Amino acid sequence: MEYRMNGMNTGSSESDFWGETPASSDHSRETQDLNQHDALRKRLTAMELTNRTLNQSLLAKQYEIRQLQSQIEELKRLYNDSISAKREYDKYLDTVGEVYSLACESADSIVQRAEQNARTIIANLEAKISREREEAEKSQMFVREMREGLVHSLSDLIHNLQNAYREADSFYAALEAAPHSFYDAQQLALADIKNQSNGYYERSRAIVGGALQSQERRGFSTSGDPAKIENTAVTIPSPDITQPQYSAPQPEMVAADVAAQ
Repeated sequence: MEYRMNGMNTGSSESDFWGETPASSDHSRETQDLNQHDALRKRLTAMELTNRTLNQSLLAKQYEIRQLQSQIEELKRLYNDSISAKREYDKYLDTVGEVYSLACESADSIVQRAEQNARTIIANLEAKISREREEAEKSQMFVREMREGLVHSLSDLIHNLQNAYREADSFYAALEAAPHSFYDAQQLALADIKNQSNGYYERSRAIVGGALQSQERRGFSTSGDPAKIENTAVTIPSPDITQPQYSAPQPEMVAADVAAQ
């Protein structure tokens, strides 16, 4: 400014100093103004965008602040409730402590008794198992000895049985080879017994038939037909006299039974 004023005072201008005309100087100034205006407009646009962004961030922060305030209020309420509950439960704290101590002592005592009982039971079981093991070993030795003795005695028993059956076979062979008169006497005895049985059968049938006829004459019959009395069949079992037969057992079967036992 001072330079221009000095130039104006001396009767010269800045444009004259640089060799420019007044028209070109105005055009240059307008161009500069336009450039400055565009720059300012861009800067203003950027500032408006920044302002909108900041406003959005401010709104978000305000929302977060309101949420935090709500949480703080909730925490304050919980804190006050906990303080009230603490005051309420403080008077029971000593009692709870005593009960807890008693429970711990009882639990320790129960655990100790359980351990002692478990040790006692284990000791008794070990002693019982040891005794049973000894008894089992003794029983096993006894069974082994009995088995060995049974094997020896079984062979002797089988030999004796074979001898006995051989003697029995000899006896039956001799019995079958007896004189013919013994067989005739046996047949006569059987015939006599059979005749006596048949006579008893006939007499029994006659007695029963007479009893039925007597009842019919007295009026105890349900049919009322006298002809049916004669046709009444009295069923009396007839004795079956058969000749006894005996079959001697085989020694091999008896030996097998003894060995199985």
